[in-house]
Amino acid sequence: MEGSISTMARQLILPETEDCQTYWQWLVDKTGFSDRKILADLFMMDFETMLKDDENREKDGLLLRKTYANEVGKGRNSIEKDRIWKSIHGKCSCLELILGVSNSLNDILNEENESMVPQFFGILMGNLGIFSGKSSRDCYEIIWKFMSREYNFDGKGGLFPLKFPKRDQRLVPIWYQMNYWMEEHSDQNGAFTL
Repeated sequence: MEGSISTMARQLILPETEDCQTYWQWLVDKTGFSDRKILADLFMMDFETMLKDDENREKDGLLLRKTYANEVGKGRNSIEKDRIWKSIHGKCSCLELILGVSNSLNDILNEENESMVPQFFGILMGNLGIFSGKSSRDCYEIIWKFMSREYNFDGKGGLFPLKFPKRDQRLVPIWYQMNYWMEEHSDQNGAFTL
């Protein structure tokens, strides 16, 4: 991975357009997280992957843009939806990645109709060690360690820390880490518990 903490921050990829501003608000609303400064920090960091399989999680994050365009473009023709979707460009941000993984957890674990995405987003942020009030510098360092896979063998400092890891989580793609974590947090009947 190239760069450093100081070069990780980027200019907001969204120009000052109505589509882009409503996309930002849509992301914020989906997280349920109250610290907009931290969300902005996460949004300004490109997600960089060290494992090829994690490119699929990056695609999940980018898929949020299409989901947004479809929601906002309801009742509009496909050309207008494509225009909205394409007006949001750039690499997947760390915010989009974490929210995309939160959506995956919701899709797999939530048997209710009401979204639990904000709860899963909060759990992942807590697993990373990012809480309201963290400084931008702390946020960058935490995310840098996460992306560089400089967290512990058991995944502590990453999205999915385990109590009983079977292998070094730094070498495991995010999707499989998530599955090990869900398995560890399931009871004997397969119900997810925290």
